[in-house]
Amino acid sequence: MTGGTLGIERFPATASGYQELHAWAAHLGDIRRAGVESSGNYGAALARYLLSQGIEVLEAPGPGRAARRRRSKSDRGDAEAAARAVLSARARSPVKGGDGPAEIARLYLVAKDSAVHAQQQAANQLKAILVTADPPPAGRAGHTVPPCACPHLFGTERGRQRYGSGGQGDTIHVARAG
Repeated sequence: MTGGTLGIERFPATASGYQELHAWAAHLGDIRRAGVESSGNYGAALARYLLSQGIEVLEAPGPGRAARRRRSKSDRGDAEAAARAVLSARARSPVKGGDGPAEIARLYLVAKDSAVHAQQQAANQLKAILVTADPPPAGRAGHTVPPCACPHLFGTERGRQRYGSGGQGDTIHVARAG
C-alpha cells in the first residue's frame, strides 16, 4: 500500500459492469476493502454486489464544499478520492447490506408514504372538482343536497375537518349519470 494509483477505468453501472470491475480490480491485486460514495443511493447496487463478493465496503465521503468549488466534478477524481479515503482511514463507516428486517421496514414505509400521498392527492382533486363544478342548469337531471349530506365523500371525520363539506348555507350540486 504505497498510495500510488494503479489504474483508473470506466465500467457501466450494470450487473455485468460490476463483474467486469471486480475482475479488473482483482487482476491488479488482492481486494480487501472498497470505498463507495453514495452507498445508500446511487452506489447501493455496487455496494451490495461488492459485499456479496466478500469485500468489505466502506462509505467513502464525498468531497467537501470547498473541494467542490476548487475543482469541477469528475468521475475519475471521485474514484481516486474514494480509494484514498479508504487507504487513509477517512472512510470508516461500513456499508449496510440492504437486506434484513430494517430494509424490509424501510420498503414498507416507502410504500405507505406513497399511498398516503396518493390518497391526499385524490382527495384534493375531488374537492377541486366539487368546488369548481358548475351547477346543473334548471330543469336538468341533478339535484342539490345540503352540505352536511356530502362529507361521506371525504371518508373519515379527519377528512371532513380537513376538506370541509362546504360552508354553512352552501349548496353542493350532485349529478347522477345514467
